[in-house]
Amino acid sequence: MRLSDMEDWLTPAEAGRVVGISKQAIIKHLEERGIRAVKTHQGWLVDPKDVERFGRERKERSRT
Repeated sequence: MRLSDMEDWLTPAEAGRVVGISKQAIIKHLEERGIRAVKTHQGWLVDPKDVERFGRERKERSRT
């Protein structure tokens, strides 16, 4: 993967706002490999498409 492929990736705080959970909760999911992300020397970068998927799944689970 090239750095240019990750230009639109999110910080954990941004991902948390998209999904409606805390930055810490996002990081927990990243570490458990529940959301696609890359850890860099500056912190995590989160795949926005996977954040959307995670958010949809989370919403579906909360309905049941």
